[in-house]
Amino acid sequence: MSFSQWVDRHDAVLFDYNGTLSNDEHILEHAYDQALTSLGLRGLTDGEYSSHLGKSDPDIASALLSAREDNRYSILIEELGLAYQRAVRTHPTISGDSIDFVHALINSGKKVTVVTGTFRELLRVGLDQAQLTSLSTHSVTIEDVDNGKPNPEGFLLATQRLGVKVANAIGFEDSPAGVAALKAAGIPAVGIGPHIAGHPDLAFHFESMDEAAHAYFHP
Repeated sequence: MSFSQWVDRHDAVLFDYNGTLSNDEHILEHAYDQALTSLGLRGLTDGEYSSHLGKSDPDIASALLSAREDNRYSILIEELGLAYQRAVRTHPTISGDSIDFVHALINSGKKVTVVTGTFRELLRVGLDQAQLTSLSTHSVTIEDVDNGKPNPEGFLLATQRLGVKVANAIGFEDSPAGVAALKAAGIPAVGIGPHIAGHPDLAFHFESMDEAAHAYFHP
């Protein structure tokens, strides 16, 4: 069965945001580095950000501050938001092919939304830039859940908000934590990017969202 045929068998598509629908992990990493240094703290060390891949932004921020024996969480989050939004407004992070893919899914009658460990204001700026604001309506951000990935809470809440059965949904993820959350929710996973290449719990894997879009449009 081709990727497009497999996708079309389902009623809902749930996208992780950072590093998946949005090609922005490098931007988010730089924003964390800027936020830390704006507080007079040590910037990110080599591999420090990637070691937290898939965690929610509150968990990442808390871990970075703990490593620096600092507790200015609210200030760090504020600086992170400012740095990230400035960057995304200058360099949109959702590609044209990904936008076309989302529109094709919606036009075919599928329910589509985002399940992310980031904050709603950071999600909104990227979706607005891509003119995909409608995805915000039923989206699940870290403010909506008690537990971030790998807990399945966010994905389960998204299916409830969309009014679909878990068995009729699929999810796109770029991290082991995200794939674990999908598996725990009982939702098949499509892997995006290099961090989960070869992961045993993937129905399909693509190097990028653009590659996934191409596979959908050109079976």
